[in-house]
Amino acid sequence: GGLKAQEESEQLLRAIVDARAALLGQSHMETLLALNALSARLAARGAQSEAETLLRRAMASSEDALGLAHPTTLTILNNLAVLLQRAQKMPEAEELLRRVVDGSVEALGHEHPDSLQSLDNLAALLKSTGKYQEAEAYYRRALQIRKQKSGVGHPDTLACMNNLALLLKLAGKYREAEPMIQQAAESAESALGSSHPLTLWLMDNLALLLQELGKHSLAEVRLRTALERREALLGPEHPDVLQSMDHLVAVLRAVNKHREADSLLQKALQVRQTTLGPLHAETLKCIGTRAALLAETKRHQEAVALVRQTLTSSEEGLGFSQTGAMHSLASLAAVLTDLGHRSEAENLYRRALEASEESYGPTHETTIKVLDDLADFLTQVGDPVSAEPLLRRVVDARGATLGKTHPDTLQSCLRLAAALVAAGNITMARSMYTQVAEFSSSTLGPAHPMTLTTLSGLASLLQKTGVHADAEPVLQRAFHCGQAALGTTHPATLKALEEIVSCLAAGGRYPEAEVLMRGVLSVREEFLGRSHVDTIASLNGLAKLLQQMGSYAEANLLFQRVLASLEAHLGPNHPDTLAAADALATSFRSMARLKEAEQLAQRALEGARSRLGPTHATTLRYLSSSALLLQAMGMHQDAEALIRSALDAREAFLGRDDPDTLESRRQLAMLLESEGRYDEAEPLLRRVLASREASLGKSHPEALACAGGLVVLLRGAGRFREAEEVGRQALANAEKLGPNHRCTIQALQNLALLSQAAGKHDEAEQFFRKALACSEVTFSRSHPVSLNILSGLAAELLISGKHLDAEPLLWEAVEGKEPTLGAGHPDTLQAVCDLAAHLMSTGRRAAVAPLLRRALESSENQLGPSHPVTLTILNNLAVMLQREQRLNEAEPLLRRAAEGGERMFGPTHPTTLRAFNNLAMLLLEMGKQKESEGILRRSLDKSSGTGRGAVEKSELAQSVTNLKALLSQAQSNQTKPEIVAPTDYPVSLLFADLSQFGCCMCTKRPGELVEKREGGLPRDISCDSGFALPSPIVTLRSDTPPSSFVVP
Repeated sequence: GGLKAQEESEQLLRAIVDARAALLGQSHMETLLALNALSARLAARGAQSEAETLLRRAMASSEDALGLAHPTTLTILNNLAVLLQRAQKMPEAEELLRRVVDGSVEALGHEHPDSLQSLDNLAALLKSTGKYQEAEAYYRRALQIRKQKSGVGHPDTLACMNNLALLLKLAGKYREAEPMIQQAAESAESALGSSHPLTLWLMDNLALLLQELGKHSLAEVRLRTALERREALLGPEHPDVLQSMDHLVAVLRAVNKHREADSLLQKALQVRQTTLGPLHAETLKCIGTRAALLAETKRHQEAVALVRQTLTSSEEGLGFSQTGAMHSLASLAAVLTDLGHRSEAENLYRRALEASEESYGPTHETTIKVLDDLADFLTQVGDPVSAEPLLRRVVDARGATLGKTHPDTLQSCLRLAAALVAAGNITMARSMYTQVAEFSSSTLGPAHPMTLTTLSGLASLLQKTGVHADAEPVLQRAFHCGQAALGTTHPATLKALEEIVSCLAAGGRYPEAEVLMRGVLSVREEFLGRSHVDTIASLNGLAKLLQQMGSYAEANLLFQRVLASLEAHLGPNHPDTLAAADALATSFRSMARLKEAEQLAQRALEGARSRLGPTHATTLRYLSSSALLLQAMGMHQDAEALIRSALDAREAFLGRDDPDTLESRRQLAMLLESEGRYDEAEPLLRRVLASREASLGKSHPEALACAGGLVVLLRGAGRFREAEEVGRQALANAEKLGPNHRCTIQALQNLALLSQAAGKHDEAEQFFRKALACSEVTFSRSHPVSLNILSGLAAELLISGKHLDAEPLLWEAVEGKEPTLGAGHPDTLQAVCDLAAHLMSTGRRAAVAPLLRRALESSENQLGPSHPVTLTILNNLAVMLQREQRLNEAEPLLRRAAEGGERMFGPTHPTTLRAFNNLAMLLLEMGKQKESEGILRRSLDKSSGTGRGAVEKSELAQSVTNLKALLSQAQSNQTKPEIVAPTDYPVSLLFADLSQFGCCMCTKRPGELVEKREGGLPRDISCDSGFALPSPIVTLRSDTPPSSFVVP
């Protein structure tokens, strides 16, 4: 009946227009008013084009016949501007509204209500196009006149104050916005009464602003008051009452009052189901909110049951196609997705799409929205290839109906670009981002949120592909446009600054990045307060940056502040709180404070498991972090089990080529490599490398990290020629990012260590020196990265017999690392052992024992008595005591080191074999020949039948040599066998290298011992180094935990 009445009304208006045109003429005022009324009816039913044509005709006739300043002309101009604004034809709409303002002032004066309304309309349009400063000027002008003419308590004045306050909020002027809307609410209550609709509306807006500012308690009080008054005035079933409930529910969820929030939601849901029906869009939206709340409070089964019950009801009732609520079902499908029911969610999306296409057609906006939802889902679950054709349909449909430059069309293009990136189509994605940026800038303006978002996406893509030099000017452009239009303190401007910080840090320009990041934090603390969510996010960003820079202690304190703030405001089990706990665990891990790290990591993992489920992406990320921690603690078997569990889950739920799946595969490969299981590790790592090079390019940091990992693996397997080929190609690709880029530094280090292992010591020294020079430019000489390279150079100099050149570098490494990393950090302990070995080799034995005992005490206190690093220091101290002929003191230390190595790595690991060789030689020297022989035979028996890398073969060969010598001497009946380490065996009486156990982030196998020089400290590189400098196998993904960077 309603549709028929509308059709009859439109036919009647057309007849009136024709009659008046025939009797009075096309330009008569009555004819023009009839045209205006008809265009309004056409616009209401969606016939925008015809409505626009009629209004343009009316405008031309009215200007000619009545003049610009005539009220009829101004009305038609205003309505045409509104129509153009709806069609996103902003420049022409703005021009018309300016003409309306000028005409109204000329004809009616500044204080006339129509003149003031025209100012409001122009200000609103300017606000929508991002021209905040000019919009503010018009609002203030209208407000000043209204205050003078009507007073503060007049409804028009109050509405103008509200609009200005909302604009100030958008512009980031929170200190001005809050008192203004506060004054408006108080004035409304005083002038109009506490239950007047305008008073309640202003109270709502004030509460929402307070909530955005993080003042949840004040917002809660305001919303409770508004709800009580509305309910008393309008009754519990009024739409405004239900909206008040929705606002209060959002605040209650933010402050973890989930039980009360659920009670309100159930009440609102019951009312909507009764008044609107079970399948109305508002009802479905409410069901989706409640299902999400149930999931938040770990009531997963209830959440799924609620969604499934709704879907069953829809099938038994009228069905989605009769309700017009297809798009609202996205919230239900999103709940299913978050809880791991992805197949069910996809089925829901596809059913809604089928129903919409059947009811409305393939190009209707409802169908397009459902297509958008389905494409987002497919991208989210790691299937961007399937999402791409759907998004192209969306783009084509919106381009045809709205135009190629309409914001909705441009937004769809951005979604398509993101899917292209995920699918690895980087070239096409970059082209699309660039095109959208040009359209948005020319159509909406350079400071429009769409333009800024597009520039941010383009810069992110450039950074993802490692082209930081191209990304920075794009980000600078976005920042300066935002700053000019919004001001320095606006959230969008500060976000742009943070993105510049990320770009600078990715390019190794840490001092510049730190200054900007501290500035962002300072502004947010001043304008938002220390407890606001954006302030906490900036604090976390600064902590991550400091972690990258090697300022571990300060970063750790900031991470602790972040966790404490989130616990206070969100509760201990909120997802953001769990993420902060995981970040703090990573920070403690980077400082080798493993006990503290273990507690936090366990908390984050268990919280995610119970809240999100065992296969959720976040849970799997925490699982990977826990695996890294177990590696750092030397618990390799447990670490491998966790990594394989995460890999299996990611392959099942995300796909074999998803970035998270590739990261798990890489992590497993490097763990296997650290244990000398090269045949298992190599195919895994080569697969990850091929995938990353194909999707990201060979010069991308993640691809270079995999290439570096392959160099390490081939070097460990003794395949030096292959390793050199891969390493030199990686260096050439890294240099495309810049001669001092962190990836270039890493590639140089890899080649230095490779040359050292292959006995090319002149080349090794050159590579080390070049890497150190680059690191000093990018970081500083006192930065942990530089200090670790310096340690590597010192080791090479010792191997080459350049002791005088090496000694000052060894002292510098110790004195630089201890204050930065702490006395118990593995990097510091490595430097101490390096120095002790050098002092030992140069005859200054009196100074060695204090150094090693201090290192042992620090390691036991910080890492624990069974940590691999502690066991290595035990070995080193025992070697020193053995040389001093303090054999009874050395024996228990070597036993503890050997037995601990076997527990941690297994009986055939090179570390274990080396430790038992050392113990056997000590026992032989002590006259315990039978026990010594038993240990050597046991090593041979345990190693039989196992695959071996170069290092394991070296250790095993030494066991054979020692055993043969021992048996030969026993057969000749020598009372005291004169067994000493042969000249080609540099292990038994030389210090073990801490890097065989890796840094606190992981474990690597020992370096190849190819030189017999006493005092030489052959080393290996650790993995998963800090963000400051990726190791050969680190990935620069956001979930990669930072660590120290150990350069042996």
